[in-house]
Amino acid sequence: MTRVRLGNFSFFLTCSLLVGCGDWEEAPSLTPVPGTPREILAEPWLSLGVSGGDTTQEFYQMRTPFLLPGDRLAVPLGGSSEIRIFGLDGRFLQSFGREGEGPGEFVDLTAAWARGDTVETLDGDLMRITRFFPGGSTEVIRLETTGRGETAPPGAVPDGWVTVGWAGFAESGRDLWALQRFARDGTLTGEIARIEGMERISEPGYSGPHPLSPRAVVRVAQGQVYLAETLTPRIQVLGPTGTVEREITWAPADSTSPRDALSLVRDVASARGVPDHMSAQLLQTDEVPEHVSVFWDFMVDELGFIWVRPYDPAKHSFSFVSFLGGGYIVGASGQGGRWRIFSPDGVEVGSVEVPEGLALSQITRDAVVGIRTDPNLGFESVHVYSLERY
Repeated sequence: MTRVRLGNFSFFLTCSLLVGCGDWEEAPSLTPVPGTPREILAEPWLSLGVSGGDTTQEFYQMRTPFLLPGDRLAVPLGGSSEIRIFGLDGRFLQSFGREGEGPGEFVDLTAAWARGDTVETLDGDLMRITRFFPGGSTEVIRLETTGRGETAPPGAVPDGWVTVGWAGFAESGRDLWALQRFARDGTLTGEIARIEGMERISEPGYSGPHPLSPRAVVRVAQGQVYLAETLTPRIQVLGPTGTVEREITWAPADSTSPRDALSLVRDVASARGVPDHMSAQLLQTDEVPEHVSVFWDFMVDELGFIWVRPYDPAKHSFSFVSFLGGGYIVGASGQGGRWRIFSPDGVEVGSVEVPEGLALSQITRDAVVGIRTDPNLGFESVHVYSLERY
């Protein structure tokens, strides 16, 4: 069933008494500019997947849901290889896509996004883009790929697409990712950037991400590629050939020492109970990194404002991360908390509280779309909140 709520509410978020807030405190001197995000209202005005009884709202392996022109919400689902379209009143309207290798079918529905009123998707197994047009027709473009496990950040550049694939896999050390650009006919036009990602450790009986591993984050917005790795308080905006057109930098808050952060993660894991799918060795490692991430994620909204989620080891350690379609490369997008806001030209202008447990997937001019996953049962739901700006 659907829950639709309308109206204005104030939002108040308290931090866990067990782990503390861990979030940055906004400086009182910040001056918002016109359009600066001010507040996400407390209650979603549209929630799908929150009640049983409607099979169209049973979601599994949800990719980034997004709003479309014409008062529609697209919900891409890797589990059923389809994109379901709902009205903003919660009514199911249509679906397209299914499992298979033919036109409009998927072996692995990896990512989906909007280009105007057209829905575009990437099949990460077949390495092809499928475009679903409003009139019902489809177009399939095969990518001239090197086959390095590419995925795509949600969004499209004006003359084609960008994908990210492994350029180097480390059993111990940091992975290396390569960004590649493709023309509208699928031709590979070149590699535009490389960036370090997950830090892996190798222990007796275990090889995988360090509990305090950093990550790489890639976003596409306003036709541009935004690139960052979480150890450094810097986001680069790339031009078509990979040249850095501008950078967003900031002074991070004082962070917990790596040794104290690892101890905190172990304490929180002990209190919560380590998830069954996590190897016990992950939290038993004595390897302490030199640095801890200064942020966990960022998003770029429809007006070009950059939202940055400061790193909190009690929430963002790889010991606790849910692997959702709402995040890119690894991990879920932020999941609640206070996000720092930067203007399109990189000036810090404020902060916004994101509802607890919400993994952001889209921020429009006046709405925020995100995913929630039930921590016990794994049920997925999508929520749309009103966003107020100055």
